[in-house]
Amino acid sequence: IQSCLQAFLGATLGEALMRLRLAVAKGDSPGLLRILLRSLLQSLLLLPCGLGYLWVIVDPARQTLGDRICGTWLICRPHADG
Repeated sequence: IQSCLQAFLGATLGEALMRLRLAVAKGDSPGLLRILLRSLLQSLLLLPCGLGYLWVIVDPARQTLGDRICGTWLICRPHADG
């Protein structure tokens, strides 16, 4: 369910509450295939005790390795009041 929400709406329930959205370069929602690949890659990054997420520290765009490979960005949505 979470992957479907992320693929078509651009956010899981938790991301939506935090005003975050997953997008591709054009700002569109990533689509189901890209989300499934991203989920697989994110799971693999967790295997060595989460060390795969250290990539974010050295990446200039602050993307995880899975996001970089899939071409996705986690972005903040602006507040409605400005």
